[in-house]
Amino acid sequence: MHAEVFEMPVSADEYWTSYELGTAKSLVDAVRLAKKAASEDLSSWVWRGQANAAWGLHSSLSRTLRTTLRRWPEERDLVDAEAKLFASAEQWGLGWASRGRLSALELLALIRHHGAPSRFIDVSGSFAIALHDACASAPDTEDRDARVFAFDGEGQVLTDHIANLESGPLNREPAWWTAAPDWWITSYTVWRAPAIDDRIVRQQGAFLISGVPTTTGNQKWYLQGHGPGSGARFLNPLTAAEVLDVTSVGVRCHGAAGRGGRPDHPVRNFRIAAGAKEQILRDLRVLFGLSAAGIYPDAAGFVKFGVAEILPWM
Repeated sequence: MHAEVFEMPVSADEYWTSYELGTAKSLVDAVRLAKKAASEDLSSWVWRGQANAAWGLHSSLSRTLRTTLRRWPEERDLVDAEAKLFASAEQWGLGWASRGRLSALELLALIRHHGAPSRFIDVSGSFAIALHDACASAPDTEDRDARVFAFDGEGQVLTDHIANLESGPLNREPAWWTAAPDWWITSYTVWRAPAIDDRIVRQQGAFLISGVPTTTGNQKWYLQGHGPGSGARFLNPLTAAEVLDVTSVGVRCHGAAGRGGRPDHPVRNFRIAAGAKEQILRDLRVLFGLSAAGIYPDAAGFVKFGVAEILPWM
């Protein structure tokens, strides 16, 4: 008897769920699953927490343009938006720091950590901070399961390219506009931002660096949807539209580490139960002293998080 083939589009939630390592219902569960995700080598990995497990893995700039364009942006759309952001930031006087002129990557890191959109996806070198982000729900996500992503931060192929992408002062075109490397649309690398801002230091800030993913050519490297929990739902490679619904960077998820060969750049994820969020936040605060005040040590952070504790209707 043949398995049933579904024609409905594959959603981001379905794709990531098919690769989940499990569901955490406590801080202890979350730590156990993090060790499973990183094969217990936690030092080289970076993390991202999302308050709603159904969300795709999309950058803030991609989400912003999705609203205005009514479609997921292509590479040229991101470049156009970045050019406007860079020009405005230059006029604003943000192109300099105490140690000299910022590169394009450094400027993006600076303004992103204060709320501006970026094509690159925020991650942290701290699992605890990612877990805090996953559990610190807004009213529209407090009753939703969360998701934590784990990304290999020490890939063997891509890290040498960061120096080229980072080089050049702000008044030159960023390298990824004109000379993006071959992996730009098929994979990712991790850039750990320098200490140019208190938020970056407190959050151990880093970024997933990548272009808009492609589905042309050989698809074997990418998003074929054969996760261990996919069953009959993913018999074929994802379409171009489905890929963009899943992610705005070139990442392909993987199951738990096994006896087979290690992927070049593994990506894993697990779920946080909605009912566990409040207790996990409490445990992070009591056991590790981790709170919004420590993660967002500035007036903007207070307005966003501190005021909400006092005046929750705002």
